Amino acid sequence: MKDMKRLLLPVGLAALAITLALVAGGRLPHGWLPVVIGVIAGVVASLPTSLIIVWRVTRAHTRPLVMPAPAERPPTVIVMPPAPAAPMSPQPMAAQSAPRPQPPALAHDNRRFTIIGGQDDGDA
Repeated sequence: MKDMKRLLLPVGLAALAITLALVAGGRLPHGWLPVVIGVIAGVVASLPTSLIIVWRVTRAHTRPLVMPAPAERPPTVIVMPPAPAAPMSPQPMAAQSAPRPQPPALAHDNRRFTIIGGQDDGDA
């Protein structure tokens, strides 16, 4: 009985589609026949693509998500602007060049730094 229902549904739908096509085809003018055939061909051509999309979407949701490995931490970039120029004043040069405070010492954790735009101490 169950096999009979599975067979009866597709056969009934096919018979209905053929009957509707014959009735509508007899009433439409002959200029519409290429349009109807083009629409049917377009629907038939889109079925495989639609089925592939549905298959991929349902497959993607049933698959367990895998978290990517954590990426290596990017290097820390520190940008220091150049020291401002000393204002011109009538004081002697020795009074203007007061020693600058040094930044606090950081713990050495094997980090490498690249200084961009600094003055070279070597031979130029």
